Amino acid sequence: MYLMDNSYNLFQFVIRRTTVYSGKSAINIIPQIFKNFKKERIMLFTDQGIKNAGVLDRVLRVFEGLGDDMPKIVYIYDQVEAEAKISRIKECIKIAEENQIDCLLGIGGGSVLDTVKATKWLMYNKGKDIESIFSGSPTYVEKWPVAQNMDIPHVAVPTTAGTGTESSTTAALLDEATNRKVALLNPFLAADIALLDPEMTVTLPRSLTAGTGLDAFCHSFESFFSPAANPLSDANAKEGMHLVAKYLPTAVKDGSNLEARENMLLASALGIAAFGYTGMARASIHNIAIGFALKYDKPHCVGIPTLLPAVVECIPEWYAYRCKEFAQVVGIEKSFQTDEEAYKAVLTWLKEFIASVGVSAKFADVKLSDVDLEDIVQIVDKKVASFSKIPAEKIRMVAKMVTQ
Repeated sequence: MYLMDNSYNLFQFVIRRTTVYSGKSAINIIPQIFKNFKKERIMLFTDQGIKNAGVLDRVLRVFEGLGDDMPKIVYIYDQVEAEAKISRIKECIKIAEENQIDCLLGIGGGSVLDTVKATKWLMYNKGKDIESIFSGSPTYVEKWPVAQNMDIPHVAVPTTAGTGTESSTTAALLDEATNRKVALLNPFLAADIALLDPEMTVTLPRSLTAGTGLDAFCHSFESFFSPAANPLSDANAKEGMHLVAKYLPTAVKDGSNLEARENMLLASALGIAAFGYTGMARASIHNIAIGFALKYDKPHCVGIPTLLPAVVECIPEWYAYRCKEFAQVVGIEKSFQTDEEAYKAVLTWLKEFIASVGVSAKFADVKLSDVDLEDIVQIVDKKVASFSKIPAEKIRMVAKMVTQ
C-alpha cells in the first residue's frame, strides 16, 4: 500500500508482511488506509489508561468531519488489561460478530495489540475454541500453507516503544483458566499496517518509558546473544540496541522530545524483527520475567529491566563470547584482551545504564520463600511458552539475586 498524499512526509519500510509508516502525525492516514482496503466497519481496541490519558481522543479526532464514503469506528473496546487475557478476547469476538466488524484498529501497548491479533484469528477461524488449542502445549504454531491470509484488515498504533508486537507474528496471551502465558504463532497475525507516531507516546510516564524501552532493548539483546543469531537478526539487533543506548535516556528525561520518541519506536520495531529472525531460540530473560509476572503480577516492563543484568551475571557462558562486539555497538570505548574482560565491562555497563533511567536492581516488594522459589522454577519450566529450557539452578540463582 502506498500513500495517496505524501504531504505527511512519513518514512516507510516493511517488516515481514507489515508495512510501517513512521513519523509525526502518522495517525492522520488511518481513515484512508481502511478506505484503500475497501472496508467500512472498524472495531477499535484500547485500554483505560490510553483513554484517560487523552491518547484515544487524538485518534477519534482524525475521524471527525469525514464524508459518508469513509470508514467509521462502530465500536470501541476499552477493557483490555495489563495482559491479553483469553476471557477478554472471547468478549471481543462476540462484539465483532454482533456489530458486523470487517476491520480492526489497535491503539495501545503490547496487551492491546496482541488482543487484536487473537481476535482477528478467531474472526477468521469461526467457531474455533481458542483455549483448546493450548490444551497440550502453551505454544500453538500455524505455518503456511495451513496458515493463510485472513483478509481482515488490521492497523496497529503502538503507544509504547517496547514490545514491537505491531509487526510480530506472535500473540502472547494469558490463559486465566490454567494461569499460563501462552503463545499463538501465525505468519499472518501481524498488522497489515503499523503507524509509528511519536506523538502517541509523549504522555507515557517516565517509569513506563524506561521499562518499555528496556523491553525493546532486551529483544535486540537476546537476539544478538542467541545461538540462532544470523546476519539478518544481527543487523536489526545491533541498530536496535544502538538506538536505545542513544535515545532512551533523552526520552525518559524529556518525554516531549519527538526525535527520541520516534527513534525509540524504531528501536522497538527493529528489536522484534531481530527476535523473530532468531525464532526466539533463547529468550531466558523474557521467560524468567514471565515467571515473575505469573507469580507476582509483575508487568513485562517491570520484570525485564530488573532481570536483564541478573540473568547475564548468573549465566556468563551464554554471553561472554560476544561481549567484545556488543561493547562496540553501545559505545564502550575500550579494547579488551579477553572475552572475560569484555564480559565484566559489559555487565557493569548494563547495570549502570539501567540504573541511569531509574530502574531498580531488585524487586523490593517480593519476599521469596523456599516454596516461592520452587514455584518460580516450575512456572518458568512448565507454564511459559518457550523454545528453549533454562537450567533450574540458574533460575534459582537469578530469582535470589533480584529479591534478596
